[in-house]
Amino acid sequence: MNIKKTTLPLIGLIFSFGLLSGCANFVDVKVTRYHVLPNPAMVPNSSSTSVSSPMPKGDSKSKLPTQIFNGQHFAMVKDIQKVEDIEFQQYVRVIANELTNLGLKESESSDFLIDFRLSSPASVGERMQPYSIPYSRVNCFRDVYGNPNCLPMTAYQTNYYPVKYNFFTNELSLFISDAKTNQRIWQGRSESISYDEPNMKGLLPYMTRAALSNFPGPSGITETVRFSVDKK
Repeated sequence: MNIKKTTLPLIGLIFSFGLLSGCANFVDVKVTRYHVLPNPAMVPNSSSTSVSSPMPKGDSKSKLPTQIFNGQHFAMVKDIQKVEDIEFQQYVRVIANELTNLGLKESESSDFLIDFRLSSPASVGERMQPYSIPYSRVNCFRDVYGNPNCLPMTAYQTNYYPVKYNFFTNELSLFISDAKTNQRIWQGRSESISYDEPNMKGLLPYMTRAALSNFPGPSGITETVRFSVDKK
């Protein structure tokens, strides 16, 4: 009996995690930005047009970041220890592609230097999981002749017990510095949760776009950006 009580709730818990990780039709990204903009070098050109670029995979409704640059150049800061790391270079490309949506162009000779940090720390959460306990009772009633008739019935009582689960906070810290002065002028931090395992590869396009949305964004304010994705 104890085995059944434990197994059924755990099956439900695993199923609920599956819904969160595989079937959700949106991605939420929490974003906080700090900056010293506007900067005269960043005044948008009124004749400029938006840059065409693929959206994050599965994204069907979110718009490209507003283009506010006018052909200025940027360069990604090269981490010597990671410059030959293939995974790291894939992340560099994701971020660089999103920066071009702002009207920037990548070049060795640059106006701005771009640096970033990635992490996916693990945490343990706890939630109350419901489970049902069956119990029997007897219901009695009288027939038209006044004779008692009693029938056994099974009812269920819902109880709760705590269940721990693992989740990961995928984090992107993005920095923009003036190449001439080497002073930081903008920085953004974006976070998105994944369950069971880190998901930096899948979430980085959304975290980057969220950080750059409505660039430069409100300074010192935390907000959540939601992306619609195709159901799987």
